[in-house]
Amino acid sequence: MRRSLQEAVLPVLFSLFAWSCASSPYQSRALTLTPANDLAVHTGAIHATSTPLSPRRGTVTMKAADGENFFGTYAPLATPSEQSWEVILTGDRGTDMRCQYQLDSNGRQGTGRCKMSTGAVYDLSF
Repeated sequence: MRRSLQEAVLPVLFSLFAWSCASSPYQSRALTLTPANDLAVHTGAIHATSTPLSPRRGTVTMKAADGENFFGTYAPLATPSEQSWEVILTGDRGTDMRCQYQLDSNGRQGTGRCKMSTGAVYDLSF
């Protein structure tokens, strides 16, 4: 009994696809925003998640302690080192947040600062 080409090839292709997704370098990471001024202290620490879409761009989502949900994107700034990045977020209640951060030499960790349109300032780390 002969198998069709589809029956023989599809399981192999599916396995390769599943393996490539599991071993993708584009994995989500947790971001921590720690209060850096009195306005931010009232909100407390915020946890966010970044999800890469490519090596140089991605999305960020977070939920502030007051329940406002934020969504935005990150991308590199036009700098000679290409280690400077920016995140721009908008909340579902109209609050904006802009973050700038620097990557370490291996590109795996970063630190920076975020400012909300309310005046709250946070230190960013991942």
